Amino acid sequence: MTIITKKILPNNLIDDEIQSFILSNRQGASISVLNFGAAISEINVPDRNGVMSNVVLSYSDSNDYFSDKFFLGSTVGPYANRIRGGKFMLDGEPVQLATGENGHHLHGESAGVHLKAWNSAIIEQEGDQALVLSLALPDGEGGYPGERCLEVIYFFSEDNELTITFKATSSKKTIVNLANHSYFNLSPRREASATEHVLTINADKYLEVDEAQIPTGEVKDVTDTPFDFRSPAIIAHHLDREHEQLKIGQGFDQCYMLNKQSEGGLELAAALYDLASGRKLQVITDQPGLQFYSGNHLQANTVEAFFPGAGVCLETQHFPDAPNHAHFPSVVLEPGELFESKTIYRFSNFNQ
Repeated sequence: MTIITKKILPNNLIDDEIQSFILSNRQGASISVLNFGAAISEINVPDRNGVMSNVVLSYSDSNDYFSDKFFLGSTVGPYANRIRGGKFMLDGEPVQLATGENGHHLHGESAGVHLKAWNSAIIEQEGDQALVLSLALPDGEGGYPGERCLEVIYFFSEDNELTITFKATSSKKTIVNLANHSYFNLSPRREASATEHVLTINADKYLEVDEAQIPTGEVKDVTDTPFDFRSPAIIAHHLDREHEQLKIGQGFDQCYMLNKQSEGGLELAAALYDLASGRKLQVITDQPGLQFYSGNHLQANTVEAFFPGAGVCLETQHFPDAPNHAHFPSVVLEPGELFESKTIYRFSNFNQ
């Protein structure tokens, strides 16, 4: 049975109470979640010898999350990823969202949900406990139409499966795209690069981006490119290949169009393997896209020895800049409708 414990963290930087929740199963595995940013701060799972280690990048001082620029473990939205110029049309009317220094919109910018303390509740689910984090967003904040209610539900099973369910409603027609921005490193050695992991991605196509890392609208075939992870491959080996798209992102920062057997069904999107520890992560989702980011811009602070490639992100989501591309899956949420998405991070072991 999964048990959730709660503690209050020291905080002298913001007015909100910062809470940490630990979801533990009978196997001794656990995940830790902060109400600030609805962020995953730890995932402790066993290697092939049963030794537990944290497999996501995190800050040892929770106060560092308040100034975090890497979105470490955070829920990102109201619109995860990029929107060109922060502009799009909705029912024939222009909408202007907040923009960053580069003039585009990324992860909600100043209205990002990673910057907020979420409300919390512990509920019963399937005979176990689940954590529900909720947030109310006012109409017009960051330029987004509608009073919106968001929920993130975290459930950790006896089989070491972490299920993340996102929900959203709005009082007005709006857009929504929510994702988790955890950086995974399955090695117990913090100095080991996650780019030495073996990766598979269940996708024949990816979205081409321009110099601003925003989709051009072109959908490209992965065949004969570094973006082809349909067969298991060491990430670093593909990073070493020449490709203009890799130069733009200074590594992998690409959205893949996942191969889907049915629209909205839960299907395998990716798998990540660490040969040394025997840890394996499978990503299962109902979302159409997977943003693979190889941690290209990670860097150390005064405490954490982060470096480029210290962790990799496998973010399940809708496509970046989707409101400006009619052939991308719709991200429009109508009043009275419920947006709901589900992703499972399944942790296990393998023998070489």
